[in-house]
Amino acid sequence: GGRKVARGSERFGDRTLDFPKRNPGQPGFVNLWPDDAHTPWVPGPEAPKGYRLENLRDVLIEYDRQLGRLLDGLRELGIEQKTLVLFTSDNGPLPSFKGQRTTGLRGSKLSLYEGGVRVPFLVRWPARIKPGISDALVCQIDLLASFAVLVGRDVPADAAPDSLPQLPALLGESKTGRETLVEHAAGLAIRKGTWKYIPPKPENKAKGKQGSVPELYDLSQDLGETKNLAGEKPELLKELDELLK
Repeated sequence: GGRKVARGSERFGDRTLDFPKRNPGQPGFVNLWPDDAHTPWVPGPEAPKGYRLENLRDVLIEYDRQLGRLLDGLRELGIEQKTLVLFTSDNGPLPSFKGQRTTGLRGSKLSLYEGGVRVPFLVRWPARIKPGISDALVCQIDLLASFAVLVGRDVPADAAPDSLPQLPALLGESKTGRETLVEHAAGLAIRKGTWKYIPPKPENKAKGKQGSVPELYDLSQDLGETKNLAGEKPELLKELDELLK
């Protein structure tokens, strides 16, 4: 029955829970970065090597189990209700297995399309946050400023200039987040509301490659970025291009 899975995330989870155990009643912050979803996927020493969907599935099953252990541990310590847990990723997946890992979104890691820059973002705080879904535009760089507001501290004027406080959006108390956001992945793009602009790259134009023309998408109607509206919205295109500069 089944392959024995290597449990790196179990060790990470144990170390995370050890921190509040050693500091009972004290506020704290833990930055936990399990690497299960990152290549190479190694479910166990006997698993075939390579970027196989079966290997990814096995490590994610174990990853999910260990996250459950972590949440159970917070409950057993009596701090679940007052602990904010934020789950996210640094970028889209690679490989995407023909879009299976991006739920059909265009692109993957290293891409400016949504499959490369739109990531899972879950915030859990039982005593404060009601379950729900938000379309607020936020970015991980906003966490520093948002957490500073949460704990009543000021961010130094010369620190994190791109970080904007978005605590109401994170707590589900506001449906709005940033007005604009510059995205970076082998180039730059910009979001304004539901609109997204990807500028052309001169080197691609010279070679006739993808990315040789301006791209403009309305993500509220076209999350898959299949219909380029650059030719239909010249004024908006110019506005976003100026913002990006």
